[in-house]
Amino acid sequence: MSRLGKMTDLCIMFFVINLFCINNFIMFFGKENFITSEIMILIVLAVMIVTYFAGLIPGIIISSISIFTYGSFIIYQSAILGQNVNLYSYIWILEILFTCGVSGIVKNNINNLQIENSKLRREFQELVTVDSVTGIDNVKAFYNEFSQCMSMSKRYKLPLCLMIIKITHYDEIERLIGETKIKELLKYIGEGILSSSRHEDKLFALESKDTFGLIMWTNIENSEVVKSRIRENVNRFNLKTFARGVNVVIDLKMGVAEYIKDGESIMDLVDKAKKELEYDV
Repeated sequence: MSRLGKMTDLCIMFFVINLFCINNFIMFFGKENFITSEIMILIVLAVMIVTYFAGLIPGIIISSISIFTYGSFIIYQSAILGQNVNLYSYIWILEILFTCGVSGIVKNNINNLQIENSKLRREFQELVTVDSVTGIDNVKAFYNEFSQCMSMSKRYKLPLCLMIIKITHYDEIERLIGETKIKELLKYIGEGILSSSRHEDKLFALESKDTFGLIMWTNIENSEVVKSRIRENVNRFNLKTFARGVNVVIDLKMGVAEYIKDGESIMDLVDKAKKELEYDV
């Protein structure tokens, strides 16, 4: 547990103990001032709520107003009514200050914990290399893997191609079958592409939800065979059950770019493959 978490737990524990002590104090010493005690309890709760939800500064303002009002009431009782000022009268002033301070610390610590949690979530997302929907590697892993493949292709003179696969009419299909079913569809298409490629080829989910990238250890002529296999496997899937009786055909566009020039970058090949999508009909 972090230091902030421990500090927050301690403050909450002290506050609970404090409420227990105040309750016993009222039972034994506050019977004569029961109405005053009930009013002060409500004021303490109001200070706690304002400080926690609005922040320490509004809490201090409310506390100052409450203490000034209660102090004026004590002076009125002492000077006008002639009542003695005892320890019981000062306990509530200390209680208001204690509640404001503890609520402010808890609020500040919770805010810091939320900021820390958000930071950890962002760092986690930056480290994640697996797409949560399809279960295949994502775009971060793609650039890292493709860079290594380009180096191997250059060193050992191996043919290397990149295939970009895009689901056409993706937005319309998602509206038709819903968010849950579209995730099942993406997973199915990913499995269909993997089953159509060789073991050494690698599939990735790219930035767009409707786009995949397939790294293939082959030349551009043999990539046409992979294209045909992918279409054959994916076309077996019928969206009729997902689309509430409406038969929807899954259409894929595929563009292939081969790594030939030494000076080509990953982005150059991605752009070339995406341009080829326009000619895939």
